[in-house]
Amino acid sequence: MRAQGKVDVVKRREIQVRYGRSGKPVRRLVAALTAVALAVSMGVPSAGAQPEAPVPDDHVSGGNVMPPGNTGHVPLTELPAALNGDYQPENASDQRDLYADWGRKDFSFVTPTSPGGDGKDAIGPAYHPADREDVSVRRDGWGVPRIFGDSDEAAQFGVGYAMAEDRLFQADIFRHVARGEMAEFLGGQEWYDYDRAWRQEFYTDQELLDMLDRSYDAREKGLLQAYLDGINAYIDEATLDPGKLPAEYAALQIVPEKWELRHSIAVFVLQARDSVEGFGQELFNAGFLTDLEQRLGRTDAERVFGDVRFHRDPGAYTTAPKSSGRFPYPGGGFEGLDAPGVAVPDSGSATGVAERDVVIGKALKQVGLARKQASNAIAINGKKTADGRPMLLGGPQLAYLAPGIFWEFEVHSPNQDARGVGFAGTAGAVLIGKSPTHAWSITYGYTDQVDTFLVPLDPARPDSHYLRDGQSKSLEGYTSTVRCRPYTPGLIGSDPASATCDGLPAGQTDIDVQRVPEYGPITGRVNVDGAPHAVVKARAHWMREVSNGKPFLTFNQASTMAEFREAQQDFTISLNINYVDDQGNAGFWHVAKPPVRAEGTDVRLPTIGDGRFDWQGTVPLTDVPHAINPAQGFTANWNNQIAQGWHNGDQNYWGDLQRVEMLSRRMAELAKRGDITSDDLWRVNREAAFEDGRWHDFVPLLEKAYADTSAESDVDDALARVRSWDGQRTASEDAEDDWRYDDAATTIFDAWMRQLQRRVLADDLGDDYYDGARRLGPVFAPAYYHLYSTLLLKILLGEDAPLRAEHDWLGGAEGDTVIRESFEAAVAELGLKFNGSPEDWRGPAVMTTYQSLGLLSVAPHPFLNRGTYNQLVTV
Repeated sequence: MRAQGKVDVVKRREIQVRYGRSGKPVRRLVAALTAVALAVSMGVPSAGAQPEAPVPDDHVSGGNVMPPGNTGHVPLTELPAALNGDYQPENASDQRDLYADWGRKDFSFVTPTSPGGDGKDAIGPAYHPADREDVSVRRDGWGVPRIFGDSDEAAQFGVGYAMAEDRLFQADIFRHVARGEMAEFLGGQEWYDYDRAWRQEFYTDQELLDMLDRSYDAREKGLLQAYLDGINAYIDEATLDPGKLPAEYAALQIVPEKWELRHSIAVFVLQARDSVEGFGQELFNAGFLTDLEQRLGRTDAERVFGDVRFHRDPGAYTTAPKSSGRFPYPGGGFEGLDAPGVAVPDSGSATGVAERDVVIGKALKQVGLARKQASNAIAINGKKTADGRPMLLGGPQLAYLAPGIFWEFEVHSPNQDARGVGFAGTAGAVLIGKSPTHAWSITYGYTDQVDTFLVPLDPARPDSHYLRDGQSKSLEGYTSTVRCRPYTPGLIGSDPASATCDGLPAGQTDIDVQRVPEYGPITGRVNVDGAPHAVVKARAHWMREVSNGKPFLTFNQASTMAEFREAQQDFTISLNINYVDDQGNAGFWHVAKPPVRAEGTDVRLPTIGDGRFDWQGTVPLTDVPHAINPAQGFTANWNNQIAQGWHNGDQNYWGDLQRVEMLSRRMAELAKRGDITSDDLWRVNREAAFEDGRWHDFVPLLEKAYADTSAESDVDDALARVRSWDGQRTASEDAEDDWRYDDAATTIFDAWMRQLQRRVLADDLGDDYYDGARRLGPVFAPAYYHLYSTLLLKILLGEDAPLRAEHDWLGGAEGDTVIRESFEAAVAELGLKFNGSPEDWRGPAVMTTYQSLGLLSVAPHPFLNRGTYNQLVTV
């Protein structure tokens, strides 16, 4: 019962549809495809008989919001209008304004016979997917499907069918990205390069199926197959009905392929890896260290490297409070740059390997899988709430897509009652949401469980053999064929400069996939002291990614906290599970497979892979950090350090400045009061979303620097603006319909931080490293928790820093002097850019834009540092 219509008129300025208005070739294709399609009714299916699956008492109440909307379906019949920007499905962007204006929709369960209700929360009539009488679907005005099955298998069939109604094309994108087949799906050089790189680290179909057999029992595999059967039933209908076939397939001149288990498993692997693959950057760190040594000499290079890639900072906020105990990370991995197990490639020999990682990262960004996720959550014990009931705020932060990366649904069957969000194409279990008795949300855990090993190759046979324990052994491998089709303009990753396949309209390449059995796939080759070595990323989750789907099915079915906890044994990736239930429990568990590293290694740099420095197993789940019902009454997490004793791995920068403090400071005050309400929690979410997290630590340093110093007029006025600022980066539209910050202090503070970063860090880091990493830093979106801000604070605090900087970053200058010089340079810069006095320096606001995964377009809105899905529940 998907509602369809024209684009709603909104006050905010709409972004332009990026496909242009010349759709003549596609229109001819539409006419051709429509001519061969059967003319069928596009009406809402008849209600018919409805399964009366009982719905348990719902102890979990609250609201949620998921921008831009729940559907991504543009029917083939509306392709010309969509290309012209004249068509938008009603439920494609109807939560965009709700999200931007801080609203929430109802998050209650419904039954097969619930009354219709009012407004957008009204529940429509039931229909039967593929005319099956044992499963029905009802949708509310937001387009959220409620699936009811007489059996678990019937319900999973319904979930698969409903997902395909809303997100079939998006699921197909994930399927082809996961399998390294995007070049034959969309075409073009960018995807051709990605596919060839991705396949080198992926699995064969048989390996995927073997993983499934090892992880899932017959019942669980049957549920997954039922989900895929639902997708395929919709595909059968869509190939005959132009109203059901997504228009993007017409643009590609293909019809959707049926789904098989190997396809869905591949998407599992993609999503699992995307949560942990930010690590394994030891080769990058080694290149950085080598560059530092060449420019600064060994002593200063080690100090700079240690300040940037520090193991632990005692000032870092931890989600597990000290009262929950210490969770030491066992094993080695902290031996220093001269440790016997460290291997650093010869200068220049790792360039090709680094470029390969860039290719993968750039391509994944096209589909919202950039491996830079965030997420926050707060769990509150009932002892601290006004009504005595635990509360949970969940805010997973992924990419802003159109359609969104999450899909919302509700499902009821004999063994499953859940509502929340999941990913298109994986399975019919809610990943983040609620059951009748508990609620949960996820944040990424960022435990480093990917290490780079440099494996010595046999000099006599470097193409086929490696050395281990002094013996020459054969590499494993197989050949994989990567195909590339003609470029398809107007869809994902469209770049006319990369329209061909190695200079040809189409083509194919056979690539040799090689593996070192003890570690994993080879991603490149380097020299160490002139000798050839293979680059291998060892993953704690290698050949075990598929098992990460099992816990979520149990989360949907569990009735006790013990069952919920037991299910976590199957996780092999790093997550934080934030939890509340109707028994009064609240808190979090960290789940991961942390490697126990050998003595003589350093986690920040590559390890020699000759057998002497292999991992010594993984840390058992019982020893991984967790905190349930801590004495402080709440837990807060924003991908920060999880507990005392945990470390940063090769890429984290958990330090004295962390975004989680925007939550924890407010929660500590509310917890003292002891009567927290849902409105309080939502206000914490809102204030943190607008706060510049640097403000709290850096403005006092600015005030101190000018405490006994006079300044020129403009500098004094700018300083007054910043001093009176509350750190909130709110914005509004001006007379020209441009979004600008409400307070000029925002613009002044940003300019100062840019000047300060350049003044303190650029020379010692080096232009290549500084400019490359700076892209993450100078604008607000990530800067307030970026490495640069953490490092700057440590440097400027000097002796007062919990972890003092070892290198003299200020070149002997006083910190107050550097602060004043940087601030005055910023004021001079803004004086040339803006007219009027500092109070008028309202710069343009950072905007959230929705990246299209097809034919949808969504208007931008000012950046909100919050979940791309938000749920607030009371249990």
